[in-house]
Amino acid sequence: MLSVKTTKMLAGVTISGTYSDLDLLYDALFNVIGTDRCYNGYYQSQLRVMGLCYEIRHAYQGDRQESENDYGEKIYSLNYYWPEIIFLYAVLEDFILYSRMSCCYLQQEGIEKQFLNKEIIEERKERLPDDAAYVEYFRSLIKNALGRTIDEKKFKRLITYFDYKFDYSGTLRKMIFVDYCTQWVDIQNADLTSQRSPKRLFTITTTTNTCAMTF
Repeated sequence: MLSVKTTKMLAGVTISGTYSDLDLLYDALFNVIGTDRCYNGYYQSQLRVMGLCYEIRHAYQGDRQESENDYGEKIYSLNYYWPEIIFLYAVLEDFILYSRMSCCYLQQEGIEKQFLNKEIIEERKERLPDDAAYVEYFRSLIKNALGRTIDEKKFKRLITYFDYKFDYSGTLRKMIFVDYCTQWVDIQNADLTSQRSPKRLFTITTTTNTCAMTF
């Protein structure tokens, strides 16, 4: 089973799962974010998601951490900084929303030229709802890990920055990640890791709040 848990030193999370768990997450993420530059202003955010995919692939290839569960299954794990995973939590919602709209990359003009044959496009279209659901599940695991790590009141206040960008009529409530300067995430990663472990709980909270306001 896919798992996201806070690391002991509070610098980030450990993402764990069997080979099939991580392989499914890898494929789902790639299908949800779409092809290169398919959504205007989201190229940098796509690169961040691809960076996670790179780590996931190396994890289930045995290049990161390995262990066994109670059933003797091999479990593969990778670590990810809190600011980075919080950013991905937020931006993945945008990609999920795009995947359900008429502007979805699989419905864009000229998409046939980007794949070897139409069968691949149809297979991706058929998988897309399930892939989006699995990415949403991954987001829920990140959210739950954050909720178990920081104060409950602060968590509830902060998480509202990231959720419910659209109301039921489809009206945009918050700005989305068009041309977002993702280097800001690197600054937050460096700030968090420069702190001693006990102070990182406070840093996670302020980092989340600062990032949220820039979203």
